[in-house]
Amino acid sequence: MAEDLGNKSQLTGSINIWRILLMLLSLVMVGVSLYLTNHYYDVQYPTTYFSTSMCDVSTYWNCDTATFSALSNIFGVPTSVFGLIVGLFFLIGSFWGNQALERTNLALSLANGLGCIGLFFYSVLALGGLCPVCTIYYACSLLVAAILWFKGSKNFTPDTKVSGVWALIFLAITGGAWYYTSEKEKSIEKTAEHILGEFRKSANYEAFNFESPYRLASATEKFSDAPLRITLFSDFQCPVCKVLAEKIIPKLISHYKGKLNFQYFYYPMDNNCNHNLGQPMHPMACEASYVAACLPEKFTQIHDEIYAAQNELSRSMLQRLANTHGASTCYNDIKAKEIVENMILEADKIGVQATPTMLINGKKLEGLMPLKFMILLCEEAMKSGK
Repeated sequence: MAEDLGNKSQLTGSINIWRILLMLLSLVMVGVSLYLTNHYYDVQYPTTYFSTSMCDVSTYWNCDTATFSALSNIFGVPTSVFGLIVGLFFLIGSFWGNQALERTNLALSLANGLGCIGLFFYSVLALGGLCPVCTIYYACSLLVAAILWFKGSKNFTPDTKVSGVWALIFLAITGGAWYYTSEKEKSIEKTAEHILGEFRKSANYEAFNFESPYRLASATEKFSDAPLRITLFSDFQCPVCKVLAEKIIPKLISHYKGKLNFQYFYYPMDNNCNHNLGQPMHPMACEASYVAACLPEKFTQIHDEIYAAQNELSRSMLQRLANTHGASTCYNDIKAKEIVENMILEADKIGVQATPTMLINGKKLEGLMPLKFMILLCEEAMKSGK
């Protein structure tokens, strides 16, 4: 009976369009899984400053939502590694095209498809966002399952020998990934110690007590009363500042809810308002700051809207934004510029020269650190006290 079913399959024997399609889909699954695995290690075990990802499209469509989730790994092995193994099995099956491989892979494709559907709904319902690269994997998985089912023999009884070989490959790859993760854990500890040592030696500007009315988080009314106090000097046209604003700050605020006061200082890298610059770097940065400066009560909303539209900033766009929020008169008034210039003068007192620059409980940090290290530095700052 199995032989008869196998004879009806369009996926065994000579190469045809369906086997070529299986090869292509399998290659995409392998490529996507390799990318996601690399991204997982870059984010979870960083060795340098935070780097953006090509799949971080928006707050809803981004890889990091999945990368930081509870299902990002299984016993220390990135979930994407399991996807890589499945894609590899499908690729092997599409090349050799015999009945034993086909029916084993059909059973695997049905299980993998159900897993992908589960992860999709977990992302949408529990995480509130989707990884676009993961979604490509889900789509390819379902297409592979459909081809194996509709163009194959529909016999999904796994072959014992093939299953044994698949199990050995599975154990070898997952074992290697587990070992690699363990080595990464050891490596990150050394990097963390180095960063902590540098942070402890950095200058302390706790005496800088100028309070900004522009808050991203408020645990207490008086800025100095919170256990964790972050002062940020930033620029609305700075690409790294956008990463900080969209990827790091929201997670820090969530992680330290009720403990964190986070205040914002305008430091546009634009000689239209910043006397420290001989030439403009970000020609709309001052204008963007003026709009935000007009509305301290709506600062978080304006802050997010400006960074979301960073690539489209223009005088007309900012004027529309000011009109929308009822700040048109203020935006065009000299007082908005004076607010920004006064903040730049305050920044001069602690030697701010670039963005982003932060004070974490008075300790100066220049540039952007990965989230894992930012949390590490915040914990160190709170342990050190006020």
